[in-house]
Amino acid sequence: MATNGDPFRRKYGTLSDEQKRLMDVTKIAYENLWVLLDSVEVAFGKSRDVSIARTDLQNSCMWAVRAITKMPGQD
Repeated sequence: MATNGDPFRRKYGTLSDEQKRLMDVTKIAYENLWVLLDSVEVAFGKSRDVSIARTDLQNSCMWAVRAITKMPGQD
């Protein structure tokens, strides 16, 4: 069975300077939120809530970067 496009990103493209810039800015923003969660843990202690927030932050960052680096024809 054939798949449409390249859903598993088997082919890599060359990123434009704008894609690289946006990816860098995005990752810096996520790193800042990660540091903020460190502050929450210092103030209130470790919790399952913070662990879930970290997992969701990682997941969200991955999807944001995927959106930025998507090449034409990739779904």
